[in-house]
Amino acid sequence: MGNAYLEQGKYTQALDWHNKDLDLAKENHLDEAESRALDNLGRTHAKMGQYQEAVDIWKCKLPQSKTPLESTWLYHEIGRCYLELGNNKEAKEYGEKSLTSAQEADDAGWQLHARVLIAQSEVKCEELEAASDSFTLALELAEQQNDKAAQNAIKKALQDVNDKIVERDGQGDSEEDQQKTSEETKDSDHEKGDSEKEDRESPKGHDHKKEGKEEDSDTTKVDHSGPVKKDNSEKHNSKDETHISNEDKTIKTEEEEQKDANITDQAEGLEE
Repeated sequence: MGNAYLEQGKYTQALDWHNKDLDLAKENHLDEAESRALDNLGRTHAKMGQYQEAVDIWKCKLPQSKTPLESTWLYHEIGRCYLELGNNKEAKEYGEKSLTSAQEADDAGWQLHARVLIAQSEVKCEELEAASDSFTLALELAEQQNDKAAQNAIKKALQDVNDKIVERDGQGDSEEDQQKTSEETKDSDHEKGDSEKEDRESPKGHDHKKEGKEEDSDTTKVDHSGPVKKDNSEKHNSKDETHISNEDKTIKTEEEEQKDANITDQAEGLEE
């Protein structure tokens, strides 16, 4: 009755009947009946999405397993439940146990299922290279068994994994380029800082040159004052207006030369 309800999707009724079956088996010490009831209860919980309950029940059944093939199935189903629960390492562990039992039983079909479970667990664990290898081995088994549906599904999964590897490696290269650019920027900023520091330390020499320019300017002004005094003296003593006019021209010429000299000094100072 329990399995009939299970097939109809009436999981609550299925649980009730399988629990009754388990109780009767325990009361009468019927090991095979108890094992069967545990098997059915686990499948019902798994169908209901109650994966932890299914794991707990199937682990109770493991000691009662009598053949490698039965152990293969149990390990695989427990691993599938762990995968659904997000316990990816445990899923891989039970996938490997299932594979070992399947190889012991020499059952190629269950070896294929175990390989796929291992590969799926490795993808979840982000062990992409290992997952690619596992899917490749699973594909070989599917080809040996001429299982077209399995081949197509595995090829797609394998392609997805390889694409993820390429994408991951591409991002790694991009990050390395960004880091290199950042380091080059830091070096450039460091060199710029050293240059600015040298500029800040150099004003003393610059001021010295500037002072030299100012001294030259003062000297020129002193020289300029000479002709001016001479001009005043000659204005009082000279009776020759033409001579005074010529002296004025000379003074103006010297003033223009001095003005040009001062402008040149200022320009040189700005350039420095």
